This record gives sequence, structure tokens and C-alpha cells, in this order.
Amino acid sequence: LSSTVDAHTWLENIMLIGSNGSFVGNPGYPRGYGPRTANVDPDPQNVNLIPPNGRPSGNAILATDLMCKATQTIGTYTPGYGPLTAAPGDQIALRYLENGHVTKDVGQTRPAHNGTVFVYGTNSPANTDTYLGIHRVWNTEGTGGDKRGKLIATRTFDDGRCFQVNGQPLSLARVAATQWTSQSDLECQTDIQIPTEAGTSGNYTMYWVWEWP
Repeated sequence: LSSTVDAHTWLENIMLIGSNGSFVGNPGYPRGYGPRTANVDPDPQNVNLIPPNGRPSGNAILATDLMCKATQTIGTYTPGYGPLTAAPGDQIALRYLENGHVTKDVGQTRPAHNGTVFVYGTNSPANTDTYLGIHRVWNTEGTGGDKRGKLIATRTFDDGRCFQVNGQPLSLARVAATQWTSQSDLECQTDIQIPTEAGTSGNYTMYWVWEWP
């Protein structure tokens, strides 16, 4: 059977969290980030659906499916949208929009908390890294799979605060709870601590995976 994926999002930015819980410094961005520009659809550059819609074999995930899009190869950053500067032990927030998958009643069966987010980290990324070689294979001890990386954290997609401004009951409740006055959406965030093995020089790569449904 073949079906389409009806949920999508991507990391909008990554922020350093200060000791008082507020964001500090400049944001960082994923590799190959497609900024939001008027009259330009950001989906093609940012969304990596695994498996992609329209695959002849249906929902089968193949051993060749890559963790990152071809536009997100190592070292590829959009001018003006570089990586986050942080250090081991720092708390960071990986931020994304819920796109209505939390606050809208779209009439579909949903997983608890609208799915699970997995964050993996490695000092030795490869452009050939595959989904099946990493997801639910790398573990927190760093002993899973090829042992090049580890599972840093698992979180619920719904962080309990984020919302799309859409007039739905849950959205209105969260707007009131946060005393939100902006017309823009409040981003969800995956908060994690950078592991000590990230090191103090060079780049540390993280893979953010939203498993849905």
C-alpha cells in the first residue's frame, strides 16, 4: 500500500540557552538552510521526507535513504545562515514550527504528543550517512551500529508550549498561557545539552529526526 506523509517541519534555527533560561547570542542554522522569503516555498530545500512521497514501493524505507538531503552536505551553509557557536556542556534549543500538527484538529489519528524527536550526534559525519544506519541504531552509550556517534536525546514533538496562531482551542489556550501578543507562531523546541565528546574545536554534527506517526 502507498500513502503520503501529511506532516512536515524542519529546524528553523538553533539557539544557545543562557543560565537564566533565555536565548543568548546569534542563532545557528542547519546545513543548506532555506530561509523564509516572500513568494518562495521553503519546503523543497528544507524538508527531507523518509520515505519520500510517491515511492513506487510505498512506505518502505531503503538502506540507501540518506539522513540529509543533497543540499545539506558537510560544510554547505547558506550565506548569512551559518552554524551555531557553542561549547560542550552548553544547553541549546533546536527550534521548529509545529505547522498545525499540534494545535489543529485535522481529523487524523496521531501518535502520543504528535510523535517523537530523536537527536543524534557525531564528530565524524559522512555525506553517506543513512537513516537505517543511524536511527534507532546509535544508542546513548555510543556502542550502537558503527559506533561513530550516539543518541543524545529523545523528546516529544509537542513541547507543551508551542503553537500555530490559528484560532483553534488549543492554540488560543497556549496564546493566553504565554501572554502572546505577536501574530507569529511560537516555535517548538528540542532542548539538549551538548555532550563533552563534542570537543572544543572543529564542528560537531547533530541529526534531528522527527518520527511520525
